[in-house]
Amino acid sequence: MKISLASADDLGAIRDLLHDESLPYTGVTLSSVSNFLIAKNDMNQLVAAIEVDPYDDEGMMRYLAVADDHHTSGVHELIIAAAESHAISLGLEKLYILAHAKEKFFHHRGYIEIEKSDLPDPIAQTPEFRALHHDAVCMSITLN
Repeated sequence: MKISLASADDLGAIRDLLHDESLPYTGVTLSSVSNFLIAKNDMNQLVAAIEVDPYDDEGMMRYLAVADDHHTSGVHELIIAAAESHAISLGLEKLYILAHAKEKFFHHRGYIEIEKSDLPDPIAQTPEFRALHHDAVCMSITLN
């Protein structure tokens, strides 16, 4: 498994993976693809993707997608760890996510639940957080 930053050549595969996982993909554009980390298998096929979108010294992780045939491979852990390391390399001090039925997974990684009112304004104004669904949980982690 190889994890790397995405390039423009990966845009179509990222959008296809998000579509296959029933995730929104219309906001994934050529200008945002450089915010993605991707995981490819030994046959150079995209099997996971996640975006780290920086806002000053904080960021938002979104668009976490893992191909169906890799859900039990541990790639979730690998790509999230890579995203957190990437966020640190960008100088980010805190990451925010919306967890849809994956709160336990993120709690295990050190994320804590927060109220939407505790979000910094730039992140609270993103389309994902503005359209916060009742079943989604806001979570954050302070990075080392």
